[in-house]
Parts: sequence; structure tokens; C-alpha cells
Amino acid sequence: TIAGTPTVTGGVLRVASGGTLAVTGVNVGPNGAQLNVAGGLFSATGNVRVTPGSAAGVYIDSGTATFNTIDTTNTAGGVIRINGGTVTANSINFPRSSDGTPNYTTGLVVTGGTTTVGTIGLGTNNSYGVMSVEGGALTATGTVTLGNLGGNSNRGGAMRVLGGTFTSTDAVNGIVMSQRNNNTSIATFSGGVSTVEKVTMGFDANVLSGVA
Repeated sequence: TIAGTPTVTGGVLRVASGGTLAVTGVNVGPNGAQLNVAGGLFSATGNVRVTPGSAAGVYIDSGTATFNTIDTTNTAGGVIRINGGTVTANSINFPRSSDGTPNYTTGLVVTGGTTTVGTIGLGTNNSYGVMSVEGGALTATGTVTLGNLGGNSNRGGAMRVLGGTFTSTDAVNGIVMSQRNNNTSIATFSGGVSTVEKVTMGFDANVLSGVA
């Protein structure tokens, strides 16, 4: 156990097989810095924050990782990549992971393992936030927000499912397309198996226009 919140500004903080790391939170980045769980046991009771730069981010290859919340600063390029293992988090939020065009190598990328998340926010401050499910299994038990930008922004959130399984179990809001006026929301299901309880097109009466 490490008291407080360690900061990784370069290199890799790795939790390898046989290792255990319990922290309040972690600050990761920029400069390609990584938090990497590779067979060990990791847990954080507070927030894990990524400051993007040169693919800085959180990488789960195997083992078990338990998070309270994960987010990035409002800068393009942050990565949370799950290649394997078992991952749980109460929320994952990307205020911004791409600029003018969705870049699916950034944001939340799931290629393997089993992941369960409460709420997922994509594009909640500026430009685009993105998510790509390419393998493994991702379950969202709370709202998945694709675009929640102010100022009548015509950018927003984007997600795609190419493989694996994606499940959204929230029957209240489900996947919310264009939560705020004029935002753009993109959801592409071209492979794998997806099960979605509900899709909300426009969050409330204040959303007068948008693209979904």
C-alpha cells in the first residue's frame, strides 16, 4: 500500500504477476507515462487521472484492476487500454480524447478481458471523446454519454463495437445521444455482439438540434 497519490510523469509503473498495489489514486502522464497492470492486483479508492501526451495512459494486460474513477484532463491523446484481465470501475470519463475527428486509437480501447464500468462519459468538455470495443467483454451498468459539450458545439462523443461483446444494462438513460444542444453523437455496431437496454436520442427539451 502506498499512502496518498503517486505521480508517474515518465516511464511505467507496472504491477506484475505476484505484485499488489493499493493506492488512493494515481496521476499518470504526460511524456508517454503508463500505469500498467500486467498480472498483479491493483486497486485505487480515489481518482486515477491521465494527462495525455505520447500515448500516456492506463494499460491493463492481465491481472485484476479495481478503480473508483478514471478520467483525463481536457487534452487529446489520453488512453485507457484493456487488453486482458478483470477490470471494474465506477466511472470512466473522457472530457476529450480526439480533436476535430474521432481517433479510435485514443480514449477507451477494449481488446480483451472482462470489464465492468458504471458510467462512461465520452466528449464531456471539448472536441471528441471516443471508445472502441474490439474484443473481450465490456459491460456498462450506468449511463453511457456520447457528447455533453456546451456552447452549441457540433462535436461530441463516438463509440464503436468491432468485436467482442458490449452490454449496456441501464434502462433509465442507457446510451445518451446528444445530451446537449447541437452535439454530435456517433455509435457504430459493425461486429461482435451488443445488447443495449435503451438508447436516448436527445436528453431533454433543451436539446433542439444535434447529429446522431
